[in-house]
Amino acid sequence: GVPPGLLAAAVAAAIAVLTEFTSNVATANVVLPLLGEASAALGRSPMCLMLPATLACSFAFMLPVATPPNAVAYATGRVPLSNMLRRGAVLNAVGVALVGALVPSLGSLVFDLDS
Repeated sequence: GVPPGLLAAAVAAAIAVLTEFTSNVATANVVLPLLGEASAALGRSPMCLMLPATLACSFAFMLPVATPPNAVAYATGRVPLSNMLRRGAVLNAVGVALVGALVPSLGSLVFDLDS
């Protein structure tokens, strides 16, 4: 199978991209039940895919439409879109890497992801 860290990072990356264009809460409401069923089909704990997705729902850093604070910052005219994209991409990459590294290790200790 796929290594847990790679699986967590892949799920986090997909959700991070999705939340740039959709509401964080709406993304979680739609995607989490699907990931729970996908985990069951893979024979893994539902938390194995749902935990990285839940964390990644908060990775909306790049676009003004991602969150209201992003829209407010952009509306001031002091934050160009190119700055938001560059810095947001770095934050998303760091977040995805941390989720990929920490969910299999710390997540397994806290949530018993191996069962």
